[in-house]
Amino acid sequence: DRGGDWSSDVCSSDLWWRERIGGVRRVVAGEGGTAWVEFERGGIVEEEEGGGEGERGEVNVRKPALLEESFEETLKAVMAAAETASEDLGVAIDDTTTPPSANATWKTTAHPGRNTWTIVPLPTTSSPPTASTAMTSISTQLSALLTSHNLSISDIVSTTLLLHDMSTFASTNTIYASLFSAPNPPSRACVAVGALLPDSAPVVMHVSLSSAKARRALHVQSRSYWAPANIGPYSQAQCAPLLPPSAERKGVEGVYIAGQIPLVPSTMEVVTAADHELVQAQAGGDAVGLQIVLALQHLWRVGVAMDVRLFASGTAVMARCGLEVARRRARMAGVAWRERHARPVEGEGEGEEEEDVDLWELTNRRGEEMMGGERSEGGLPEWESVEGEEGGLGVSPFWAAEVESLPRGVDVEWLAGVGVVGESVRVRSVVSGGGGGGVHECVVGGTVAITTAFVGYEEARGKGLEERVGEMRGLLGGVSGKGGVMGAEMVYLDAGIEGLWGEVGGNVVPCRSLWDGEGTRLGAVVVFKEEVV
Repeated sequence: DRGGDWSSDVCSSDLWWRERIGGVRRVVAGEGGTAWVEFERGGIVEEEEGGGEGERGEVNVRKPALLEESFEETLKAVMAAAETASEDLGVAIDDTTTPPSANATWKTTAHPGRNTWTIVPLPTTSSPPTASTAMTSISTQLSALLTSHNLSISDIVSTTLLLHDMSTFASTNTIYASLFSAPNPPSRACVAVGALLPDSAPVVMHVSLSSAKARRALHVQSRSYWAPANIGPYSQAQCAPLLPPSAERKGVEGVYIAGQIPLVPSTMEVVTAADHELVQAQAGGDAVGLQIVLALQHLWRVGVAMDVRLFASGTAVMARCGLEVARRRARMAGVAWRERHARPVEGEGEGEEEEDVDLWELTNRRGEEMMGGERSEGGLPEWESVEGEEGGLGVSPFWAAEVESLPRGVDVEWLAGVGVVGESVRVRSVVSGGGGGGVHECVVGGTVAITTAFVGYEEARGKGLEERVGEMRGLLGGVSGKGGVMGAEMVYLDAGIEGLWGEVGGNVVPCRSLWDGEGTRLGAVVVFKEEVV
């Protein structure tokens, strides 16, 4: 440290490290599992000729493959996924008319007893607001609401930004960033839903809150071969209690992970077919499958770094592509999700060479060990902590949502439901008739239930959403609560189904189309997070 400036030095051999730098004076813990070291003395020496590991003194540095071996297998499965015969895909949203979601009344909701809020711009008397004006209104309202609830901006652990147009992201992001000046800002997902939002609300913001003061976070800003660095005012992950602690529930924790898009970590560029031989060799060189798998690998690596045992759900958000393509991509993403939940065969992997470890992870984990921490060797899912029915045991619910566009113009962005840490998990599923209907339950630590209800496309068109979701939740036998849809943790709705839209007072994401992992069209997906009753 010279006058407050820091420098990064590269040492070409362990010999230089041992003989030219003095003993370690102290190790100081940093953010995201990192640590920095203070030495007693140091100096600069000229490297002797031929001191490197390669010819003429070059240092041979290993460049990790883009995908881990297991994700290579996932990619093969995705690319080999057979397309079934075409079927009735339902009705597409008519772009010549205003969709029902845009005619709905969207309003701000911030109930004291809930840890998820929705902030909508205040109505204006003049012309529709710009995105920056709308974000300023959201910022002002959010600050006032936090104060009125005796909370602060640091109590926000995760946000979801819905934009009318992704081209307004830069102006919106400047105002958003002004809210979060402290280290370890919330994790964030951002999608553009186009004309599915009303003109009066070109930006809508969903927030998840926790008043827990001591929280773990992952906020990595350096490039590596591991996963994309932070390039904005967000953290890769935040860990916080799933519900406010009580006498019976001692703060069961969950991990909230930022949306993951398919960037090559070392370059921060969107992955292309040219980045992978298998994809480049296929006819047409379509990189969508590679985008699906690479973004999912980013999600998995962040989850493992945060000691996640199981994701409560997974969502592949797709840029606008039309019903036929959306169905095919939903099936591809569904294959990837199921592949990641395949139980390992006993004895598989024994005798294989040790897996390559990225330098970033090695440095971070070594820092934890130097500070007395233990490195977690559990997989994801961590099967020893998961119990349930044999059929589909441990496969968390998955759905795909088609929106207008995504950051950096990518075709897919992965969002994860809360990641379970440090607790046992019990899972079960009940299928309700055909057409994609069903309900899935994940009970964490015996005290918190995360319930996901799927409503088929035709069901959503023919029956009230509250009634249908209530029926499906009743199939679970009373383990979880019976709150209404607008009190849910998150709701995905088909924006073209008239009967689903009236007054929007919850965390709702309007979609051009919704699908399950088999390519069956859905009308709604509703996620609840409640205390077990």
